[in-house]
Amino acid sequence: MIPQPIDHDGAPPGRASRVGEEMLRRKGMRRFLVTVPSYAAVLLIVWAGAAVGLGPWQGAMVVTMFTLVTLSVFYGLLRSGLTLRSRDPVLTFAQVVFTILLVTLMYGLFDAGRTTALLWLSVTIAYDIRRLPERQIRLAAALSLLLPTLVVGLQSWFRPEAHGWRDDLLNLGLMAATLPVLIAVSAQARAVRRRELAQKEQMADTLAQLRELSVRDALTGAYNRRHMLARLDEEVRRQQRAPAPLCVVLLDIDHFKQVNDRCGHAVGDLVLCRLVQLAHEAFPGDVDVLARWGGEEFLLLMPGRDLEQVEAALQRLRDAVHAEPWAQLHDRLSVTFSAGLCQHPRGGSMTETLERADRALYQAKALGRDRLAVDASGGAAAPMRPAAPAPAVGVGPAPCPAPPLRPTAPATPADAVRATTGGRRPRRLLVDLLLGTERRMRAAMPMCWLSSGMYAACIAAMLLYVIPTGLLTAGQATALMAHNLIGCVVPLLLVRSGMTLRWRDPAMTLSYVLWSSLGLTAAYAWVPPARGAVLQMLTLTIVFGFMGLRPLQAKIAGAATVLLLIAMPLATAWSGAGDFEPRQTVLEVSMTSVVLWLLTMQSYNHGQTRDRVRREREELSAAAEQVERLMMRDPLTGLYNRQYMQLALERECLRHERLGGGFCVALIDLDHFKQINDRWGHQAGDHVLTGFASAAAGALRQTDVICRWGGEEFLVLLLHPGPDLERAGLAAVNRLREHVAAQRLCPGAPDLRVTLSAGVARHRPGELWSEVLARADRALYQAKAGGRDRCLLADAPAFATLPPGMTSSDAAARVSPTAT
Repeated sequence: MIPQPIDHDGAPPGRASRVGEEMLRRKGMRRFLVTVPSYAAVLLIVWAGAAVGLGPWQGAMVVTMFTLVTLSVFYGLLRSGLTLRSRDPVLTFAQVVFTILLVTLMYGLFDAGRTTALLWLSVTIAYDIRRLPERQIRLAAALSLLLPTLVVGLQSWFRPEAHGWRDDLLNLGLMAATLPVLIAVSAQARAVRRRELAQKEQMADTLAQLRELSVRDALTGAYNRRHMLARLDEEVRRQQRAPAPLCVVLLDIDHFKQVNDRCGHAVGDLVLCRLVQLAHEAFPGDVDVLARWGGEEFLLLMPGRDLEQVEAALQRLRDAVHAEPWAQLHDRLSVTFSAGLCQHPRGGSMTETLERADRALYQAKALGRDRLAVDASGGAAAPMRPAAPAPAVGVGPAPCPAPPLRPTAPATPADAVRATTGGRRPRRLLVDLLLGTERRMRAAMPMCWLSSGMYAACIAAMLLYVIPTGLLTAGQATALMAHNLIGCVVPLLLVRSGMTLRWRDPAMTLSYVLWSSLGLTAAYAWVPPARGAVLQMLTLTIVFGFMGLRPLQAKIAGAATVLLLIAMPLATAWSGAGDFEPRQTVLEVSMTSVVLWLLTMQSYNHGQTRDRVRREREELSAAAEQVERLMMRDPLTGLYNRQYMQLALERECLRHERLGGGFCVALIDLDHFKQINDRWGHQAGDHVLTGFASAAAGALRQTDVICRWGGEEFLVLLLHPGPDLERAGLAAVNRLREHVAAQRLCPGAPDLRVTLSAGVARHRPGELWSEVLARADRALYQAKAGGRDRCLLADAPAFATLPPGMTSSDAAARVSPTAT
């Protein structure tokens, strides 16, 4: 039977598409049902207006029938799913066009509600346009302006005596001026939404990469030791529930250190990676688990197989390794491995099983290598020496390597002119003057300039129209002028001066919305002829809040604006300071309050989206830093790994070539480390490595960079600003050597004394980092040949750092090729 292809969620394609369509249908229904209460509120206000004589009953009936029929059609289409395969599966554009037609119908049928009818276009644009493509946005904006204009033109043509066309043109002109702002705010909302979706995708990719790096060895792609320990516990528990054979194999590449010494670490890395590939080919499937246990050692967990089956599988791997053309990687390169196999007894200790496999591995090596040794005793092995847990090594965020320096061109007269003017053009100077140079200030200043411009326009309107026509008393005119001047100047000065940068609202968005609402509601109560324009500006104020209000701030701004809109006309009517027509005012205030509250909820949603995007950006940054740490840090010691050090060496070589200076490298090898693993166990070896990393952090200079180069080898990048770079680097490494020798790196083995050997080489101009590393490598092996526990300088006499009591002849004898 041919398996059916599946999608990423594990479901067959047909079923997956049906699930996706059902989710899309539910999304469309949910969005449609959210809008129904808004239409119900509109119809309620329309009938209330008709009841008090502000509109004809016939008009209310037409609006109601048009709304109910259209909403019923939308419900039927969305409920049945007939639109799922169309270009607009949730009928977004259709609902936008319906709202525009409904507003146009109300605009033509209700003269008293013309001002508030246009306000619904703000709701439509704020809610729906951000979900539409650019072409449909332009079409919707054109319809929202052209259709009411067409109604005004037709009514002025057929009934010129019944309409004040100047007021209509004023309202439509304000609508035309408001549309670009609404569209710009909606575009910003779309950008935030796109950024949120992009961040979600990046977060998913980063988390997947993080999960992979947390369980995989960065070099070979095999599982790492931490993941294998978890799998061992899991398999032991499974075996206790359901008895089944469980075999454990320890594999070790024979003479791998000689491969690194003779062929280089790059070839050694290729050998490790290729062996893992051959193992995956020999053990296909997800049941058998291969992990890099440490250095050139691998642990193979094979549940459900007995010893004979495992031996046959390992023989296949051995044959594949023998048949591999290793000589293509390096001349006369040959690779073999030894393995120790044992079967885990049910109810036994996995620690004892691993020790038995370790003994079997060393038995295979003692018998000549390139073979498999089986421990079939099943008896309890001698307990391991007690050892304390490995000390935790703090791993901070790894700094990103600096980009290579770019070559600088010789200075020209134009460069001199730019230098005298600070390198900035007049346009750039003007932008810096208006917006500032600090990043947070630049984000807040456009809002301040825009709001100041709106206040300036209000001041001009008062000076040119409102005050000369006597629409306000002297006290009212003074109060509104003072209000507008404060709103025009004070926020701009505070934000531009940088005083608000430490505030929770550095752009003063909430203050702007509340201050503007106070002035506009006062103007609504005091200047009846301009009420339409005032209500347009009031909705625009709430829309401006979309740009910067937090969720709680959005609710505060909306509630305060609605309360001011209700309270200001009542206070004016009670004081007798202005005209108050109850029915008209109640209709306008009711309709505007609904519009303002809907816009407030949308602003609240935008604020939540921005907060969510901000949190996800921080989480993404933290996850990226963690991925970077895993990619640049050794998981055991917490030191930098080889990949990071290679980048650092390339960067320092380029800097040395272009800027002079220089650097040294020190290649360090822990003496007799394999004997430590053989005698004390791999856990003790891990303690030694982590203890050495802690000792290096305390002994080296802050400018030195150390990494785990491979196994028990470490590489130090020695940077020193003084002239005697080699001597300073050699002194730093000797200080580390003495520090390590004086410490007990393994708490479980107090008698264990660890020493190190090192080779130090200075980089020469034009030299590749691999070449200076090769010279340090030769100096290291001179140090080992000279008796270990010493540091030697490359291209210097072997007795340059003689220990006390040693003569030059003794040193020459120790560094002879036959010395061991």
